[in-house]
Amino acid sequence: MPRRERNKFVKKNQVLELRIEDYAFGGKGIARIHSEEGSFVVFVPNTLPGQLVKVRISKSSKKYAEAKLMDVIEPSENEVEVPFQDIPGAPYIQLPLELQHQYKKESTLSLFKRIGKVENIEDLYDEFISSPNVFHYRNKMEYGFSAIGYDRINKTDKDEFTLGFKRRGVWWMGDNLEKDSGLFDKQMEDNLKNIRQYCIETGLEPWHGPKKEGFFRYFVVRKSFKTDELLCNLVTTSPDLDKFDLNTFANFLKDIFGNRLAGLLHTINDETGDRTIATSGSLELVFGKDKIVEELLGLNFEISMKSFFKPILNVQKNYILKW
Repeated sequence: MPRRERNKFVKKNQVLELRIEDYAFGGKGIARIHSEEGSFVVFVPNTLPGQLVKVRISKSSKKYAEAKLMDVIEPSENEVEVPFQDIPGAPYIQLPLELQHQYKKESTLSLFKRIGKVENIEDLYDEFISSPNVFHYRNKMEYGFSAIGYDRINKTDKDEFTLGFKRRGVWWMGDNLEKDSGLFDKQMEDNLKNIRQYCIETGLEPWHGPKKEGFFRYFVVRKSFKTDELLCNLVTTSPDLDKFDLNTFANFLKDIFGNRLAGLLHTINDETGDRTIATSGSLELVFGKDKIVEELLGLNFEISMKSFFKPILNVQKNYILKW
């Protein structure tokens, strides 16, 4: 059997700094490594043309490589300042809406051409319809606890009680959400630091991914745009549960959100996998009600914590094709 030819440009797990030159379907930025032997393409999800990024190679073949974004070293010249905290789930929030529309339109039509083999897609395309909700459009958010935090100044990990989102490309490192991300409910996200401080003062530990131990795991919130209510779910492990007063925590949330708090549920998840709802765990109602009501196209839907409900409110996802 002939020896497999090795990639001359990159190796798996190699860390590189790359300039994003173009945009591909699915939110993947295109970087190129240039040499005397030609150009080699590296696809990096959640990046924008013009950015200088630090990446880790996740897949390498003879024709191209794929990488995970670790950090943005230099922003794109097209990015604009927004009054929100940057998070992994909103890589394009700093782009002007016109550019967001342009990238999404181009990538969608490209998909019809490449996968659907529809050559005359431009003739079938009618118009782009913007959502009325440019920001704060999500109806559910999962915030993770972690015992390993991210130092934004030194750009390294540190021992810290965190509540927020995982850093890009690292499943074990959390990044505190200190203020509104622009995606979910502003009052909730502006108060997440207060919820984190409450949990810190209990003396109980957040989840430590590598060690697979800890008490606090997730804080999940659903929002009804019809009633403006919030339904919360605190996910913990069962050891040390006798040291945490769920009713007192419910009263703490009521003091912050008042009548907006529809209910608080508690989930026990003792599994080591990174899931909010365990296959063998329990879910119980601590306070209020276990469902909220949402309206869509004149119909009312009862939404539980486990429901899959994804109305298209995102400005980036609305297109009309005339067939």
